[in-house]
Amino acid sequence: MKKVTSVLFFISLTLFSSGQHKTNTIIVKQENNLNNKIFEIKLTPTSGKRDEWEWNKDEISFNSDSLSSKIMSEKEKFNPAYCKTKTTPSSIGSTISFDATMQNPGGSKITWKGKATGDIISGTVVWKYLSGTSTYSFKGTFKK
Repeated sequence: MKKVTSVLFFISLTLFSSGQHKTNTIIVKQENNLNNKIFEIKLTPTSGKRDEWEWNKDEISFNSDSLSSKIMSEKEKFNPAYCKTKTTPSSIGSTISFDATMQNPGGSKITWKGKATGDIISGTVVWKYLSGTSTYSFKGTFKK
């Protein structure tokens, strides 16, 4: 008899409280977890060839939702570019996908697409310049 009484009390309490229940929606802005991080990367050419200088390593930084390339800023005058990100949670930690397109005053463009999981970053780069296009893959680690 005690079990039946307890169950009925629970049901009546649930029904009563469901009539008084309010739903609040909270909007949370997803933060870019790449902000304020710097990665040292190694680039591997996958197509195209430049005659001037070889781009085989760099330091990319993420700050205020933008991506900057240390080498390309110094050598080719590329400005930081807005960086779009998407975070995907998983059992081994979140993966942040990103893409950004930067441009320099001479009209060249660099498009970055990649992903970062923990301290590891990888992706592709397409560099379009006046005399052609070069593509690269890159891998790197968080700079401590």
